[in-house]
Amino acid sequence: MTPLKLTDEFRDILTRIEKSSNNFLITGKAGTGKSTLLKLFVKSTDKECVVVAPTGLAALNVGGQTIHSFFGFPPRMIDPSELKLRRNRKLYRELEVLIVDEISMVRADLIDLIDKFLKLQRKNSLPFGGVQILLFGDVMQLPPVVAQEAERAYLAHHYKSPYFFSSHVLELGPNIEYVELTEVFRQRDLLFIRLLDEIRTWSIDYEDLQYLNENSRSNFDVDETYITLSARNKSVDLLNQLKLDKLKSELVHYRGLISGEFNTRQLPAEINIGLKLGAQVMILKNDPDGQYANGTIGEVSALEEDRAEIIIKKKGDFFETVDIQRTDWDMIKYKLNGGKIEAEIIGTFNQL
Repeated sequence: MTPLKLTDEFRDILTRIEKSSNNFLITGKAGTGKSTLLKLFVKSTDKECVVVAPTGLAALNVGGQTIHSFFGFPPRMIDPSELKLRRNRKLYRELEVLIVDEISMVRADLIDLIDKFLKLQRKNSLPFGGVQILLFGDVMQLPPVVAQEAERAYLAHHYKSPYFFSSHVLELGPNIEYVELTEVFRQRDLLFIRLLDEIRTWSIDYEDLQYLNENSRSNFDVDETYITLSARNKSVDLLNQLKLDKLKSELVHYRGLISGEFNTRQLPAEINIGLKLGAQVMILKNDPDGQYANGTIGEVSALEEDRAEIIIKKKGDFFETVDIQRTDWDMIKYKLNGGKIEAEIIGTFNQL
């Protein structure tokens, strides 16, 4: 993986956000550095900001809090009439920038609820109570979850679509500057990048479709390094266990450690990991030094008490051994401290 840098594109966007009160939708295909730009803004801004995301895992990945946790919403649809003034409303009144990551997963009704909540707590009738809104994500990735029939019926009656951009506040309220990141950091194969983007946008032409068909093989011997995609965790767990059982080397166990308040339903890795020499693994967290990334595939070459060595393939036929040690994932909660909004670590999960 090529380490992400403060490019001219990033620098320009960061300056525009910092020097204005405009709202922004920052999007781009996979690998264009949306999460990196988000973290750069949080680290560099002088504004009082918080980061929220629709799921616990998404919040962990960007060092934020879930939407429902930050706003104190119950895990169900609620009527705006149920909203009440909060005792800790000063936190919301000091808020200057609300950053929402993985915006494609956030439903229109939840966006409107956030709008009404902030108006109430801040006693401000402007959209989102006058808070600057930064939305990060790719609408061509994960869609909003509408699980129940009653929710589907409600959204179909009140909104043009379940997506955030169909919320009433965004349709009628603040203008949003649209920014699409263009430089792909995660992949350097230009043909592959183009093919992925054409599939993503449903704009593939005949020549590229023909190229894909020429490289499609319906009958082939499945090599051990191939990745099997499955829609069910149960199927994945079974296949992984079968593959692990075939290896003759000794099984080494790594137990995850939880401290403080950490929701076990939001663990970013298995609480118990069993590994053997020769096992194929996927790395779950980016390396700050850029040696590997979330999603890098490798093979276990050494196992010790609190670390493992993984052989990963770099460019061409060049292989590199990287050291994987235990790391922390922190669950945070925002609090007000002397007029400043701070992220307090309330729980930590530690695992390879």
